[in-house]
Amino acid sequence: MSISLRKHAAMFLAATFTVGSMATFGAAALEQPTAVLSSTLNHSVGTVLTSAEISNAQQAMVKAKASALKAQQDAAKKAQEEAAKKAKAEAAKKAAEEAAKKEAEIKAAATQAAYNQLVASAATARPVAYSTTYLASDAIKQMPLRLAIIN
Repeated sequence: MSISLRKHAAMFLAATFTVGSMATFGAAALEQPTAVLSSTLNHSVGTVLTSAEISNAQQAMVKAKASALKAQQDAAKKAQEEAAKKAKAEAAKKAAEEAAKKEAEIKAAATQAAYNQLVASAATARPVAYSTTYLASDAIKQMPLRLAIIN
């Protein structure tokens, strides 16, 4: 019984090899799928593609990767430009603030110098007019009269 099993196993292997070889040669010659699948099996297993369809799919994948890489590079370039613009605007703002600060310091220094000059200048003597005709006592005497007129 073991001899007949060996014969059957050898025949099975030979048949499998022969069918596989014929299917491979036939598919290479025809450039078509080697088997026609039922619609339910095709749906569960997947679509069988020809070598041309596979080649087209590979080319489309290469194009998609190239366009994605280009889009990524464009986005990176745009981000760098935005960062440069922002840095430039910030530098201009800082320079304007520095200029305004210097101008304020100069103005404050000029004001302080004018104040110091005014304080340090010598007082000049000016003559004061004195009148004997009109005394303070006369002004006091007229004060109640003025208050009565105002009220």
